[in-house]
Amino acid sequence: MSERIAAVVVVAVAVAGVATWLAGVAAYLRMRRVPRVATTSTVIGGVDREQAQRTLFAAALSRQWQLVERTAEGAAFRLPMALLTVSLRQRATGVEVTTETRLADRGYRLVMAALVFVVAPAVLVGVTALVWLLAARSEDPGVRWQTLQMVQVGHALWPPFLVAVLHKRLREMATATADLLPALVEAGV
Repeated sequence: MSERIAAVVVVAVAVAGVATWLAGVAAYLRMRRVPRVATTSTVIGGVDREQAQRTLFAAALSRQWQLVERTAEGAAFRLPMALLTVSLRQRATGVEVTTETRLADRGYRLVMAALVFVVAPAVLVGVTALVWLLAARSEDPGVRWQTLQMVQVGHALWPPFLVAVLHKRLREMATATADLLPALVEAGV
């Protein structure tokens, strides 16, 4: 491999790496913009408060939600990435079911920030510099072929996307659980 081709390989992979890193930064910023608290309220007719409370605890037991706190009006449950607080209030037309989903995603945010702002740039800059200095500018054409190893920098660039997808799926699961709860209470399941 010529020295010029080796330099082109290093620069091309570094540019692709920077583009991937910027996509990781964008994913992190999207994660930061997600509202951490969501509240819904629904009035269910034809159900009294005691029946709604029995249904709520049966649903929690069958889904293995961890009971955090039990109050006179409802309860708080720990989900995989959220704290779900449910209040049941008797109204003239039925039972008002109020759910508050509070994301407990600090760990995800910290891991994502470390991957995006510490690990990825360090690996990208470090590998690019080492390959440029030790392989691309080498006198030995066989050593210059090692510039293709620059592609390995991708191993430090994909984990933020994994964390972002896991965060999104667990957040969607918590939101879906809160949205489904009034229907479960109404159905008496």
